[in-house]
Amino acid sequence: MEELLPGWKLTFRQVSWRDPTAGLADATVDVAISWLPVPDTGQLSWQVVATEDRWVALPAGHRLAEKAAVTLDDLSAEPFIALPATAGPLRQFWLASDERRSPPRIAAEAETAEESFEAVASGLGVALLAAGNAELYQRNDVACRPVTGLSPSQLAVLWRTGDDRKAIRVFSGIFCQCVRAGGSPAASA
Repeated sequence: MEELLPGWKLTFRQVSWRDPTAGLADATVDVAISWLPVPDTGQLSWQVVATEDRWVALPAGHRLAEKAAVTLDDLSAEPFIALPATAGPLRQFWLASDERRSPPRIAAEAETAEESFEAVASGLGVALLAAGNAELYQRNDVACRPVTGLSPSQLAVLWRTGDDRKAIRVFSGIFCQCVRAGGSPAASA
């Protein structure tokens, strides 16, 4: 990256799900890697880099943990671990609100993937996640299973609309190439 962007320093930081723009709105980051959807304000642009099925994280001893796959109907009575309300459309997506027959029952909120997995492991509820994150966050006290019939999740690289600095274009392009070439996206939801 140094040869492409001399003088630039690449720094990574994790932004809580409380910020639905992943740090872009307040300019604490210049480029973000996030799951869609993001607020549709016209201030953010993005490029989808990966599409993954949605899975569910269950406590290891949960009645559904023995099934190879579950449906949203199987989960209809389950308490859910939700993203904070400030996450807006991202919270609704990871609760599958638009695909349910009835509203989800929220047991707790989590601001990060780690908090979400801790809540699931302790038996507070279940949580939807991307298939790749089921692999990244493997734990003995959590069982992850595919959820059939749900629309897939989309991972994207995001930037502020109109920010046409070379560094933004270069980083976004390299990230997209890496993921599409078989790199593993290091993101959480």
